[in-house]
Amino acid sequence: MALRVNYNGAASSAIRGFASSQARFDRSSARLASGLRIGSASDDVGGMTIAEGLKGQTRGYLQAKRNIQDGISLLQTAEAALAEDHALLSRMRELATGAASDTLTDSDRALLNAEFTQLRAEIDRIASSTNFNGTPLLMKDDAVSTHAGGTGLTLQVGANAGDTFTVSIPGARTQDLGDVKSLSGVLSGAQSGTVTVTPTGAGSSPVTVTVNVDTAALLDVRDVIRDNQAVLGVRVQHADGVLYFTSWDAFSISDTTGTVAARLGIATAAQRANAGGSDELGASGSFDITDGTNTASVAYQSSDTFDQLAVQMSTAISAATGSGGLNIAGASVAFDGNTGALTFSGITSETLTFGSGAAAPPTTFGLPGTITSASLAGSSATLPYFQLTSTGIASGVTPLYDADTGGIGVGTRQEAATAITVLDAATNLVSSARAQLGAQQNRMESQVRSLSVAAENSSAATSVIADADIASEVSEMIRADILMRAATSILAQANQSPSVALQLLR
Repeated sequence: MALRVNYNGAASSAIRGFASSQARFDRSSARLASGLRIGSASDDVGGMTIAEGLKGQTRGYLQAKRNIQDGISLLQTAEAALAEDHALLSRMRELATGAASDTLTDSDRALLNAEFTQLRAEIDRIASSTNFNGTPLLMKDDAVSTHAGGTGLTLQVGANAGDTFTVSIPGARTQDLGDVKSLSGVLSGAQSGTVTVTPTGAGSSPVTVTVNVDTAALLDVRDVIRDNQAVLGVRVQHADGVLYFTSWDAFSISDTTGTVAARLGIATAAQRANAGGSDELGASGSFDITDGTNTASVAYQSSDTFDQLAVQMSTAISAATGSGGLNIAGASVAFDGNTGALTFSGITSETLTFGSGAAAPPTTFGLPGTITSASLAGSSATLPYFQLTSTGIASGVTPLYDADTGGIGVGTRQEAATAITVLDAATNLVSSARAQLGAQQNRMESQVRSLSVAAENSSAATSVIADADIASEVSEMIRADILMRAATSILAQANQSPSVALQLLR
């Protein structure tokens, strides 16, 4: 065996073995300190990818679980409000039953009706004030419920995109409760879709609204169009199951998709002139009429009808000057509902002139500039006013209260008898709504249990991949420690080998 001093192979081998053992010792120590088998991507590239994906999945499950628990709280909030509605409806029915008996006088019924009206108002207050984190729950014209085309409230109930659950809460305003049925229940062949209202007036633009026939009642269609009244210039009112659309300009209503407008009988571009003058003007203001000497002012309110406007103009023209009129005896103004025209009569030698500027009548009234006896034949003012009427619906359109027609009451025996029937229908609707909420809550509680199991299994799978096996790592660390000690001893002996060469030089 050769004896060399420039290279110590034994020492090099011992150093290499020591470094390898130290690396294993350090790795095992780090794993024991952190509890993780994969502390960095270099530990296990594939395992790191899988483990991180599982961690995200687990956190998604836990967040979805919290989402569902919030959803359950939301449903419980709504259900508690509906439970109070049940109590109010029971008391209202009790009042109606008492008022339906002739053992009570009209004075007695008036007292009962006062409480009845207050209880009815409380139902609306509960509906408007019940919310969860600022989201109204019982107002049918909000997203959480189903307006004409509402889709409900979407909850993320899983870790992945598309894992959603829709919560839908029926409206609980007095308008929504009573003998109220969805369009699909009162219109044969009605299909959900979109309805477009197209006005022709300057500055107006078409509006398209969505109608879900399974959830929308007739009054919901009215409301969703009324919400756009300012843009359309088209007014809509309800009475006895009929929708009345009116505008100063011609307009059309059509089905973009579905058959709602067609089944309601409003899918047409043909309107007729106002019939009977019973519709409201829809605007307030005043204008002057002068005969050259005296001036009379005609004031009108948005709630006035055309017939009332004609009466007010007649009074202004014929009243004594001391009473603010023009004192033209026998002069009058009449409204013809069939032609939509204001007609003047009884003008003899006078020349009537309408005011100008701020005192001028609206151009939409179509009044001429002056009126004389010679021009009476041509002085009629045909109002550019158009009306469209829906097909009447005989049932399913009687709520506890409607802003256009008023509400049920117990002021008379007949009203009380009707109220009992409507209240029974309202109670059934609230019972159905509470049952729906209870079913949704039970389903969501099942989803919570399912997500708990999924999160547990996902966490376990992550642990198998990413966590350290403590027993194995302790054994590995002890083994590495022994090898490090052995390498240290061998290195010490190997470092003594070159000194043998000195013995040969003596």
